Amino acid sequence: MNIMSRVNVYPPTPNAAAQRARTDTKRAPIRSSSGAKEGMAMDGFRSAVLYWWVMLGWGLIIISLLVILIFEFMGETSHTDYRQLHIGTTQISVEIADDSGEQYQGLSGRSALANDTGMLFIYKQKANSNFWMKDMKFALDFVWIADNEVIQIDANIQPPATPQAEPVIIYPRARYNMVLEVPAGWVNSNNIKVGDQVELK
Repeated sequence: MNIMSRVNVYPPTPNAAAQRARTDTKRAPIRSSSGAKEGMAMDGFRSAVLYWWVMLGWGLIIISLLVILIFEFMGETSHTDYRQLHIGTTQISVEIADDSGEQYQGLSGRSALANDTGMLFIYKQKANSNFWMKDMKFALDFVWIADNEVIQIDANIQPPATPQAEPVIIYPRARYNMVLEVPAGWVNSNNIKVGDQVELK
């Protein structure tokens, strides 16, 4: 026979219930409004720092590209070789084109030449290649030179009327070792003629 023990259960006293309530209140995590504000401020600070780092990176990239372009421009201008050419009774400052790359490019793409300047093509051996006005933007006079003497003049050669137009081709009548290109009208203005002596300083 099982015997059930009798256990008396008493309701909690008011003091005990209040004590448990105080204990639970102490244990519950409380996030104050000041803490929330601090968290939001920290997030804003991180976003601002990230933004300025990104801006700094782009700024450095742009500055680097500008520096590269400046140095390339300075390199191109510093390597331009100018000399004085005496032709007849006239002297002119000429830009030297003495390698295949410079000679192929010539004055193509340029908008103009400064006053009393030209481009002098120099060949190590006498040549008989044609010249043309491809991609030229202004008219030219051509002075063909062999053995320090003017042998042929082609004046007022016009550029193509449109980019699609066929460029004018200029043919030499004899072999040459130098060709002078100058703005159209320079030959007549300076009374340059076949037979004039030429000296490059």
